[in-house]
Amino acid sequence: MIEYRHDLCYINPDIPINFISTPKPSNIDFFKEWLANRRPLMVTRQQDNLPDNLMRLGLSYFDINTRHKHRLSFLIDKKYIINCTPLPKIETIFPDILGFHNLRIDIGVYGSYCWEFLSLETQTTPSSDIDLLLNYNDQSIFTLSKIVAKLQGMLGNKKIDGEVRFKKLGDFALDELVNQQSPTLVLKNINEVKLIERQALYEIFPSLLS
Repeated sequence: MIEYRHDLCYINPDIPINFISTPKPSNIDFFKEWLANRRPLMVTRQQDNLPDNLMRLGLSYFDINTRHKHRLSFLIDKKYIINCTPLPKIETIFPDILGFHNLRIDIGVYGSYCWEFLSLETQTTPSSDIDLLLNYNDQSIFTLSKIVAKLQGMLGNKKIDGEVRFKKLGDFALDELVNQQSPTLVLKNINEVKLIERQALYEIFPSLLS
């Protein structure tokens, strides 16, 4: 089983609950109901020295009654994980918007719009960002910038945020990558968060400058 940040893992609902931090009783009830409804948890960055049989997973949900966002984190024994899948595609989350396939890049959706799609409950507000995961496929920085502009035109006045994933390396903030203002970039993957030189990324993926 190979997992990446933001992957969705479906869990046996009979799992013993192991919260990383002390939860409120309401959060325990919510978690039990969430799993009973066959909804997934999301892969987050793993802790150092985590035993091989454990995985850190998370869940974020917006309580429409209290207007409060809850972020829960768990350590899950892998034997309770049924399967893991990639994020839902942008064309699945926004089926009424045409033209995504013309962008020629695989785009997943995470964040509040993902959770709303999975839960069938209100998880977004008018000010919610649309968090996108673009899977890099030899595009130049210029092409990525054009893709972002086209996405913004398709999605209207909602702010686009997100990351670009480079296979076998990790994820970089979309805005930070395409704006080219900083000589260093924050790299995030399932095991670590660290700074790398922008030039080093260009040397690994020279197509960024094509």
